[in-house]
Amino acid sequence: MSYSAIDVARYFLKIDESNSIFTDELINKNNHNFYKGNALLNKYLFFAQTLYFVKNKKIIIF
Repeated sequence: MSYSAIDVARYFLKIDESNSIFTDELINKNNHNFYKGNALLNKYLFFAQTLYFVKNKKIIIF
């Protein structure tokens, strides 16, 4: 069974009810501005995909 990246992202955002992990704090690194919450969400999606693939030899996000 595969899910869209949006479905998996919504799941992670739903878990963070207090909005303490996925914040809209603006970060500046290497002269680039980005939102801390967005960067963490991308990392969570990457790790979810990687761990699921290692365990099941299938992709979860298409």
